[in-house]
Amino acid sequence: DAVTVLDDAKIGDSIAVNGTCLTVVELGAGSWSADAVTETLDRTSLGALQPGDRVNLNGRSGYKTGSAATSSRVTLTASAP
Repeated sequence: DAVTVLDDAKIGDSIAVNGTCLTVVELGAGSWSADAVTETLDRTSLGALQPGDRVNLNGRSGYKTGSAATSSRVTLTASAP
């Protein structure tokens, strides 16, 4: 359940998955989507994820710029779809 991370998320915000910042490109009811290029998948733990794997999600805190440079916190652990 990614609801905590999505409380104030919007398109263009950064959400870190296992420490890798991804940009929100789509929002749904309790879900979000991001694009990840092959290099990102190859150089991070994201490429090895399987459906049902648990991941750490970091949402924004502090000021609201939509930038990956803002401070963040671990807000929950979720499963990969």
